[in-house]
Amino acid sequence: MSTSLRDQPLTVLVTARSELDAQLDGAVEQLQPLAVSERCGILVTRHSANKFSIEVSPDVPAGMVQEAQTL
Repeated sequence: MSTSLRDQPLTVLVTARSELDAQLDGAVEQLQPLAVSERCGILVTRHSANKFSIEVSPDVPAGMVQEAQTL
């Protein structure tokens, strides 16, 4: 699947804690090719207990995944 900067951020809504890691990992994996091509990292932001956004960010060093919270 091809992802572009227009497709961001990806939103993950988790209904069960047991799904959290798999859903976030899947979103990060989906954005990795774009992050590599843009020479950026990936930012995972927690907005609430069950809502996260995942995006390629020039503020994150290339090859890194950074977490943030807006709670």
